[in-house]
Amino acid sequence: MRLLLIRLSSLGDVILCTPVVKALRRSFPSASISMVVNTKFADLFKWDPDLNEVIPLKPASLRQIVGRADVAIDLHNRLKTAFIALLSGARKRIGYEGQLSPLYTDPVSDEGGHIVERHVSLLRPLGIDPKPIPPVEVCVPERFKRWAWGELGKRGVPGEGIRIGLFPGAGWPSKMWGEGRFAEVGRRAVDQLGAHILVFGGPSERGLAERVASLIGRRAHPFEGLNLIELAALISTCHLFVSNDTGPMHLAAAVGVPTLGLFGPGDPARFSPWAPGCHAIKGDAPCSPCRLFKSCDGRRCMGSISVEEVWRWVEGRCEEVLRGS
Repeated sequence: MRLLLIRLSSLGDVILCTPVVKALRRSFPSASISMVVNTKFADLFKWDPDLNEVIPLKPASLRQIVGRADVAIDLHNRLKTAFIALLSGARKRIGYEGQLSPLYTDPVSDEGGHIVERHVSLLRPLGIDPKPIPPVEVCVPERFKRWAWGELGKRGVPGEGIRIGLFPGAGWPSKMWGEGRFAEVGRRAVDQLGAHILVFGGPSERGLAERVASLIGRRAHPFEGLNLIELAALISTCHLFVSNDTGPMHLAAAVGVPTLGLFGPGDPARFSPWAPGCHAIKGDAPCSPCRLFKSCDGRRCMGSISVEEVWRWVEGRCEEVLRGS
């Protein structure tokens, strides 16, 4: 059987499709499973042992898709992705029920819930109802892990002790908790726990990691200009990770790091990190969650998340790390 999964973007949304990949491999161990993603995410998923092929979406790659599938699953629910499913030649095309239903042979009703649960529901036409649902997972090859430890060594970060990752950026300002709050959590972890703090910045947030690390002071290490597999490898060295509601939050969960996600306009009931040891804190605002994150400043919801609330989770997780060491 040739299975084609389609999810183009964004980083967190693509990562949240990995339980579907695992469920398919568990049910069809000898199937050929391919996944179509945007080019900038392809390198991150090509290491997945449950995928036979990752197809980066570009004009030339469309020829690779023609006639390549027996079953196509549209995890994106867009006209473009429904067209890719048609182009694949799959006789069985699965997607969400709605305006695009005529383009699918097996439209599935969207019953809500976490996005992972919704995606897994698309497997019902194949007779799959996985229990328990697999966690998200991104595989980091050993050579990149060795590279990450080498980078930490250059910064004077030892192999022992606690390492905490912070991601103070986000795709939209309304989803950002604030540089000062992240820095305060980092300072407490350094002063009270002797932790080293790894502060990460995204490609559109130049200088943000540097600023937060500077506010923390000693034992704070900024990392910017990383590609996705480098980011994943460095995050995997952390004992825990604190992040706004954004793609690297899901990446941290996917490499097995206990992750705290901070939610304002976003809805943790749908988009919280889906992996063991992860947790979400939602801002206490009557208008949250909402769809106005592109126009709202987020101060009511993100501003209502206190440093104390975040610190309690960080301190509790660090105590578990120290007890286990």
